[in-house]
Amino acid sequence: MAKPIPHGTPSGYVYHKCRCEICKSAESERKKRWREANPDHRRKSWEANKARDSEKNRLWREANPDYRRRHYEANKEKAAEDVRRWREANPDKIADLRTRGNHRRRALHREAFIEDVPRLEIFERDDWQCQVAGCLYPGVPASLDVDWPNPLFASLDHVIPLACGGTHERSNLVTAHLRCNLTKGARESIA
Repeated sequence: MAKPIPHGTPSGYVYHKCRCEICKSAESERKKRWREANPDHRRKSWEANKARDSEKNRLWREANPDYRRRHYEANKEKAAEDVRRWREANPDKIADLRTRGNHRRRALHREAFIEDVPRLEIFERDDWQCQVAGCLYPGVPASLDVDWPNPLFASLDHVIPLACGGTHERSNLVTAHLRCNLTKGARESIA
């Protein structure tokens, strides 16, 4: 006589191929515990197979062009809730995305060259020091710890303004206090 399937154990699911809810739940718990005990495994695996997985995903998306739209339509409320929670948890990223979008929009309007530049990269490159000629607060670092429109709020300034034919790229962007930037306007210095 055959040995009974040990329901509720990982072996019930893996070795005996049982797909009842009890066995599926036990296997799910086992996998969860393993992932928690081996957090680096997924990251290393992802890094090692990034190109292959990327190509595989691209091919699948091409073969299933309507899937994302159907999935979104079926899960609109959940998607909206997920976005709302992410926005609440990441206000700094939202501010950065909004700023980058505004720079891109203005540059496109003026038909200027646009490079996708994270503002924190520029702030850190400039050591948070205002680079505007004639700075109103010399030696005082710009900051994101103060609320806009505080005069010391960190902002990006175009050395050659977009209005004067400048581009939106790393070599034309510098850190500026908000007040220095607004005072400078579309000129090359405050003075």
